[in-house]
Amino acid sequence: MGSELNMVEIDLEAYKSMEVMECGPFEIKKEDVLTFCRNTGDTEPLCTDEEAARSGPYGVLVAPHMFPYTMGVIALPRVKVLSGFELFGGIELEYFEPLKVGDVVRARCYIKDINRKQGRSGEMIFVSREAEVKNQEERTALFIRQRMVVLDRKVT
Repeated sequence: MGSELNMVEIDLEAYKSMEVMECGPFEIKKEDVLTFCRNTGDTEPLCTDEEAARSGPYGVLVAPHMFPYTMGVIALPRVKVLSGFELFGGIELEYFEPLKVGDVVRARCYIKDINRKQGRSGEMIFVSREAEVKNQEERTALFIRQRMVVLDRKVT
């Protein structure tokens, strides 16, 4: 016995009116940066070698570029998908200054836009999420833009 589901189900209105989520504070810790570098194979001396970092432009170890995103420093709002499936649609990280060991960051996270479109293979929903990450001095260190696509699926 089969049924067919032809429409992506998502509560669009709930997310269009979503408030900004405040995330943090999160401290950038030396152990976390070093563990991240070991686990990802990052060998950048400014991120992995304390002596090199001390004599470098920032005076301390800095976090690799993907560090805040992958460790959950920012919790981009999730869209509840009632049917269909999600695909990662891309990410942009725009750095204004490095995240240094000892920094304490906070993020303002929100859904920027949700659009429905009809494609050749069915309905699609494009979700754009953004986060602004500020350091303890309230300076924007990083701006993140992420896109996801929710695709229709047929259930038989």
